[in-house]
Amino acid sequence: MRCLLVVALALVSLVPTFDATPVADLPEADHHFESFAKSYQNSQNRIGLFDNDGCLKSTGKPISKQEADAQLQKARALLTKATQAPNSDVWVITARNEESIQPYLDIPGLNFGVEQGTVIIRANGKKEVLLKVPQVDEIKMKIAAMIRQSAIKKDSNDPDAEEPIRFLPMENSIPLKFHDWDSTSSQDMRHGIEQFIEKHYTDFTITSFAKDKVMIIHNPTINKRTLVEKVLKEKPYDFGFSVGDDIIDEGMHDALNAININQNFFSVVVSRKSDQQTVARHKLSTHEDVYRFFTALYSLPTKVSSQRLLNQG
Repeated sequence: MRCLLVVALALVSLVPTFDATPVADLPEADHHFESFAKSYQNSQNRIGLFDNDGCLKSTGKPISKQEADAQLQKARALLTKATQAPNSDVWVITARNEESIQPYLDIPGLNFGVEQGTVIIRANGKKEVLLKVPQVDEIKMKIAAMIRQSAIKKDSNDPDAEEPIRFLPMENSIPLKFHDWDSTSSQDMRHGIEQFIEKHYTDFTITSFAKDKVMIIHNPTINKRTLVEKVLKEKPYDFGFSVGDDIIDEGMHDALNAININQNFFSVVVSRKSDQQTVARHKLSTHEDVYRFFTALYSLPTKVSSQRLLNQG
């Protein structure tokens, strides 16, 4: 799990730079709740876009299992309420792979975008690779051949021995986990991979995390914007919001801002970092604020739900 988090952190460098504002200069979402509420209640087709880490769960300092379970319970309660709202589509979009969204997969009506939204898992369970980053499979195959031809071998006398180098599961980047990061053979292999990428695949870059023994090869042009632009075209949405905590979410915010007709779409950054730059137009401080704010929003009656009650009466 730690390795997958490292992969997500490395993917921060995939995001292009947008015109942005310091978090300190943004209005608190709480101060504009009435605007959110009015737009939500008067809309016919709604969409909510949530980042996971930092928004539906905390990041940073380690927490106990009890705290993690409590966060998960609150996140599931919010997402369940959101998907049960009338004419409401809800997405969790993460830089990480499918393993990271396992705790939410049984929530009816919830959609997912993993690996920066390049891989989609619809509410009906249908999986789709929205964007296949060119050359990833080719690079992976060639690096696998380099590893096989190297002097780095698994200990054949130990049936429980780990692979000296293994690929972590992702579609659109190539994370490599080294069992012994500091060995001469591992260092030589990494150096060889770096030279190979620099010479033959100039669109790709490499990020290394020695503490976690992970090297990641990725294309620095991929971000969440692609998925958001796609889903916004699928229905005539007249209300929506994005919730993200870091630069990796800026493409999502930017795509939502671009269609902000009649001021019914809201981008929200979740951060206490006053100097953090963002294109989001509102802010909340923590994941706890996300639970509170959006649970209150999804608890409001809407024109659609009110009409249903009238029809039932």
